[in-house]
Amino acid sequence: MTNHLERSHSIVLSGPIDRVFPLFTPTGETLWVDGWDPEFLHPQDGETRQGMVFRTAHGDETTLWACTDWDPVAHRIRYVRVTPDTRFGFVEVACRPTADGGTEASIATRSLP
Repeated sequence: MTNHLERSHSIVLSGPIDRVFPLFTPTGETLWVDGWDPEFLHPQDGETRQGMVFRTAHGDETTLWACTDWDPVAHRIRYVRVTPDTRFGFVEVACRPTADGGTEASIATRSLP
């Protein structure tokens, strides 16, 4: 039987939501995730939108990603990710403003195995 793993956590970031939310796009993550270097398959310019597809590499593994939900007004994004022969999962990020002008980012992942 295959194990199903779910994780979620929230972090509070000092910065307004309109500056923080884009950091969770594939291009935005290049600014703060060491080694994050997405190769954009569609659209090739890397514009974040529903239906975009990109791939990342880590060691000998390649992971394909697709953006299945993109709502910049609601500050929500959802990805499906597939690492062939090993993993399948979802990543969801939702941001909301905090009373002090910061941003709370909630990140949830679900994956097999």
